[in-house]
Amino acid sequence: MTYELYTFSGTPFGWRIQLAALIKGVELNVHWIQPSAETLKSPDFLAMNPRGKVPVLKTQDLALYESTAIVTYLDAAHPHPPLFGETVPEKALIAQTISEIEWYLSQRVQTFARGVFFDEAADEADHFTELASMIMCELDMYGNRLGKSDYLVGGSITAADVHLYPLVRGVLRAGEKEAAQFLKLPFPPIGNRYPNMAQWMERIESIPNFQSTWPPGWK
Repeated sequence: MTYELYTFSGTPFGWRIQLAALIKGVELNVHWIQPSAETLKSPDFLAMNPRGKVPVLKTQDLALYESTAIVTYLDAAHPHPPLFGETVPEKALIAQTISEIEWYLSQRVQTFARGVFFDEAADEADHFTELASMIMCELDMYGNRLGKSDYLVGGSITAADVHLYPLVRGVLRAGEKEAAQFLKLPFPPIGNRYPNMAQWMERIESIPNFQSTWPPGWK
């Protein structure tokens, strides 16, 4: 089965689905749409997602939105390799880690990246300095975990890693921009502060055909 994925370049939420599909060996037909109201609020798109947001995964039977729900669907439809664990403790720890990523990191990274790319960060220097500090504290925690195992939950890649990786990449890309220089971030390169995370990223990026998931708008 070929799935239709509607997303736009650089969003971590669509990237999660691409990574999950790659790990599963599932074919995606990616529709790179524009992040404009004209597209997202069009009748055709709202028929797939009434919230007018990406990503959306369309199958012959349904249109599914919300990235965690889509990754869950792909894992259930294509059970091997499992992304949500095999034992009860593994399943619980993966769900816990995803919840942490969503509550404590995801929105902060999105706000940080928007502020940098739209040259708003310097106008709210105190706020973005605090935001960067909170993001680094979260990354410190994940870096420490990755010092104990190859992936966030054990020795195999799971949905937790799929959720975290695009956010880390987003932070690094924003941190390279001139608009972020006043923050004096200790990265990139990520290995300066997070050597365990740098090795984890290398493991993910060594997945065969990983480059096919790379956002087309990124160099």
